[in-house]
Amino acid sequence: MQLTHVVNLVDPFFTAAALHFDNLFERYGTPVYVLNLIKARERTPRESILLKEYTNAITYLNQALPQGQKILYKAWDMSRASKSRDQDVIGVLETTAKDIVTRTGFFRNGDDVNTKSRTQNGVARTNCIDCLDRTNAAQFVIGKCALAHQLQALGMIADETVEFGTDVVSALSHM
Repeated sequence: MQLTHVVNLVDPFFTAAALHFDNLFERYGTPVYVLNLIKARERTPRESILLKEYTNAITYLNQALPQGQKILYKAWDMSRASKSRDQDVIGVLETTAKDIVTRTGFFRNGDDVNTKSRTQNGVARTNCIDCLDRTNAAQFVIGKCALAHQLQALGMIADETVEFGTDVVSALSHM
């Protein structure tokens, strides 16, 4: 006997997803950048079914959003990439993190006449199915990227990057 996994679509208007993203827009502004880490291919489709439905939800919701305020969506099978010899998982995450931080900005308090304050507008949302390792890894790399931008803006480092293995990244990982 073979089990088939099916999503019974009860709400073709994705009302729960719409409420969730409305809440994110209200709390953080735009852009909302979704990094979807759900598996794309599996022997027995489970996560991939949800990937398709989640992608459909984002596509549907974006139809009603004005240009410049649409949900930014990147689906990437991090699990498959991590098993591949020719994919640089950390490199992809760092490139994605730079894109996110460039789009959302970051907070900086303007504490004197020579520096201007900055605010972050928007948020990065990552998700996967029952694997906090993927979500945590992605969020850590995004946080590392934002921290590097903040340190550079404060004049503490010259470049907008901090390398793994440094004291500052070690301190970040223990927060």
